Amino acid sequence: DLDQAKTEHPLVLVYGLFGFDSIWDYRYWGELKDNLELNGAKVYIAKVSQAHSPHRRGQQLLQQLETWGHNKYHIIAHSMGGLDARYVLEHHSYLIASILTIATPHRGSKVADFIMKVEVLPWASQFVWHTGNLACHLVAYLSDSWHEQDIKHALQALTTSGMEEFNTQYPLGIQKVPNDAKLFSLGLCHKNPKNLTGICALTLFGVGKLFFGSQENDG
Repeated sequence: DLDQAKTEHPLVLVYGLFGFDSIWDYRYWGELKDNLELNGAKVYIAKVSQAHSPHRRGQQLLQQLETWGHNKYHIIAHSMGGLDARYVLEHHSYLIASILTIATPHRGSKVADFIMKVEVLPWASQFVWHTGNLACHLVAYLSDSWHEQDIKHALQALTTSGMEEFNTQYPLGIQKVPNDAKLFSLGLCHKNPKNLTGICALTLFGVGKLFFGSQENDG
């Protein structure tokens, strides 16, 4: 059935921190867009800063939603992209038919908490921020996604305290739910990798052990 993915409103895919649409033959969302369109869906991929605060990325997302010109959208957002979607929900809920967040750190990230500790070493922090911003600009250039980059503001926002402030400022979706939008959230618990060939799996496993210990986590 080639209409099984058809929806009344178009779908919007929003990538997370350091994300992109495509670079050469590698696509952030893999075959998802193609498969959805093959089965009747109208799909957009939002292009926002690779690294910036969810406020700024949310503004960029909003601008694109308004440019595309539809009455409402179903948003599928990975990681930090879920915070961008919540920004739009707070300010322009009439544009949102539903939001699905995947592995979004709604309560903050211990990894961001750790990285922000480099602030106690000025020389180290400046190196991290400048190097990170350059890397983000490179990704933006390769993926034809031109936006300002600010990795420091991005990580500050993702800390536990940063997300407490964000949730106070943007309570829709976590402290209260609007009547006219359907909200969903998915996550996973990373288990031991089954073999040594999955570099990403091993990386997530190592990061999970380092920052979360025995607590279930997604790396």
